[in-house]
Amino acid sequence: MLGSREHLRQLAKDRVEAYRRTAAVARGQGGDDYSKMISMSLVCAVEQDATLGKGAVDMAMKFVRGPVKIGHVPFAQDLALCGIVYDLCHEYWTPEQETEFHQYLNKTVDENRQSELHVFHNGWYGYKHWGIGVACYASYHENERSPAILKDLEADWHARAAPALNLAGAGGG
Repeated sequence: MLGSREHLRQLAKDRVEAYRRTAAVARGQGGDDYSKMISMSLVCAVEQDATLGKGAVDMAMKFVRGPVKIGHVPFAQDLALCGIVYDLCHEYWTPEQETEFHQYLNKTVDENRQSELHVFHNGWYGYKHWGIGVACYASYHENERSPAILKDLEADWHARAAPALNLAGAGGG
């Protein structure tokens, strides 16, 4: 989703200081799930570091195996983080873990159909397009439901979000 491995490697060479900071977060102690999982996944993809890849998958599995969050809580962030790990560390997921991720994604989508219903609710774009979108793009070819979920997101965008943003004036909210 973030580009080919070759593209990420070139970015690491072109932006040495930024990559150094990313690697320091990936290999350092502490840090929140958000920064850790993304940093570990990026460094894993660039360096094909199995230790970081497996560590990132372990972190993702805590979300996958935890309770499904429902409603006005950050379920989308959890989906997005797991989707990034799924995409960038794909070779380190076991088939069983992949199946669990797909089930978690599908159940989270199903359980949150009534969450943030209106496009002017503060979480609508984050829930729909950040979390669900990233997780579905990451699993597009393996999770049989991902293409249909993404099609629904796009239809919702065209039918509801774009007209609402036009109503907000001056290019949107």
